[in-house]
Amino acid sequence: MDVKERNDIIELEDGGCLVQKAASATVQESEGTIVAMVSTPSVDSYGDVIVQGKNENGAGWVLDRFNGAPVMLWSHNMFQPNLAAPGTTAKVLPHEQFGEALYLDPVLFDPGDEFAVELEGKIRRGVIVENSVGFVSRKHEYIRDENDRITGLRFFEQELLELSWANRGANPDTTTMFRSMISNYPDIAKQVSSADNQRAAEEKAELLDAIRQVTDRVRTLEQLVTDQAANIKGLTGELASAQARAVLHAKKEQEDQIDALLRALGK
Repeated sequence: MDVKERNDIIELEDGGCLVQKAASATVQESEGTIVAMVSTPSVDSYGDVIVQGKNENGAGWVLDRFNGAPVMLWSHNMFQPNLAAPGTTAKVLPHEQFGEALYLDPVLFDPGDEFAVELEGKIRRGVIVENSVGFVSRKHEYIRDENDRITGLRFFEQELLELSWANRGANPDTTTMFRSMISNYPDIAKQVSSADNQRAAEEKAELLDAIRQVTDRVRTLEQLVTDQAANIKGLTGELASAQARAVLHAKKEQEDQIDALLRALGK
């Protein structure tokens, strides 16, 4: 599937892309602290692979901004207050099965937010187990099969923006979520806006070209109508001349008959 056809990705003007990935979180408790594994290098339902740690093509997860101001949400709702407490930390750690994985360790909820406290309880009780990471990718490549068809993306370097807890990780209105999400990140919003403006300009140019084509067609039709009107007018003129000649001929015949009658009377 072409990236432009996917609703989980918004391409940015600089070649990067804004991505949302759903997952089932592995939640653990250690001395009362929640630890959640939120991303692995496994192939996901889109055929994508996220390289977790530093690699020859990129830095893997870039976590400085998230750890400086951690953001946890419910279902990517950027209009809801942040549910994370300071100290929530994202880190890439070794994993026996995957080699490396992205963890939130610890996961800390805002104790002064009633909904955050309620959500923490549901996570501890295993009622909520799914999440979704929102990130910006700066380095990625297409994954292709033996027939050179694109089967997914491999992400080599991606900046974590936020983590959302959800009943289901996949958001049915992902594009709308993205536009809400990037509203809190002016630099990204500017890039997306610029890309949207470029697409709008291209669509406008296509529309203007279509209008010009229609206009040219209308002008051609108008010229055809004008030519036909001229032909009809010329034909009318010829018919009028023929009628006039017929009238003059009939008048001449009548005059000849009158002259002949007068000559006969004169004799």
